[in-house]
Amino acid sequence: MGDPTSTGEPPEQLKGFTKVSLAPGQTATVTITLGPLSFSTWDTTQQAWVETPGSYDVMVGDSSTNLPQTATISIG
Repeated sequence: MGDPTSTGEPPEQLKGFTKVSLAPGQTATVTITLGPLSFSTWDTTQQAWVETPGSYDVMVGDSSTNLPQTATISIG
């Protein structure tokens, strides 16, 4: 995922994964749940996880260098 730039977080972070073994030509549907902490950063002043409003990029692929599926989620 890519957090809003206002969070100061790295441009890409692993927020969830699952391992799937497929034979050549085989496909599968995979579901990865992103909970509230996926859209939060640690606030050292409040000593708590804080959800930051903005646009989050969700990137899906088989490695950090191959992310062919993307979507944007807006948090109010």
